[in-house]
Amino acid sequence: MSDLVPLDSPVLHRPASPIADDEFGTTPLAVAIDQLNESFDVFFKAYKGVGLAAPQIGIPWRLAVAEDYGLRSTSPRWQRDLVRNPFSRITMCNPTIAWASDEQVCAWETCLSEADVVGLVERPREIRVEYRSAHGDAQSLVAQDWAARILSHEVDHLSGCLCSQRYLPGSSMAADQYTRDWKDRPLSDALRAFRVG
Repeated sequence: MSDLVPLDSPVLHRPASPIADDEFGTTPLAVAIDQLNESFDVFFKAYKGVGLAAPQIGIPWRLAVAEDYGLRSTSPRWQRDLVRNPFSRITMCNPTIAWASDEQVCAWETCLSEADVVGLVERPREIRVEYRSAHGDAQSLVAQDWAARILSHEVDHLSGCLCSQRYLPGSSMAADQYTRDWKDRPLSDALRAFRVG
């Protein structure tokens, strides 16, 4: 298992290196994937994390994992039509968002790398992600709602973009303030307060 790198680490703020064709199926890539999965297992249990990008643990490759066993959400944190359906673990090499819907959905978001900050982020309701498996096989999947948000968040990491860079103006706040003032309130209240939509 590898620890999260500090927030000021350069690897978090620059685009990750694509995995070259001749690196698929090699021991170094297998080791990196094992490290990423072992770290994610710990963070998943400890922080209810739903994704981890390789740069977050200091691996500069374009590699990420995501998984969500959360129940369909009825929390006021999400718009009622932002559906949260569980999905099993996905390991993505060189993922890109090949298509995104015009419709955007706004919701609260935070990150394992900066867990003390929360803010509102607009993301596409639906996306198509293209990526390669650990052995280099081409893969594609369509994700909606909460799953689309998770995968978009991880792809952002691989471009050197943290979710705090996407927070809507004025919506960024300390996690304890969010917990105290907003966590149990309808998202519509926050959208009005921050004049979204």
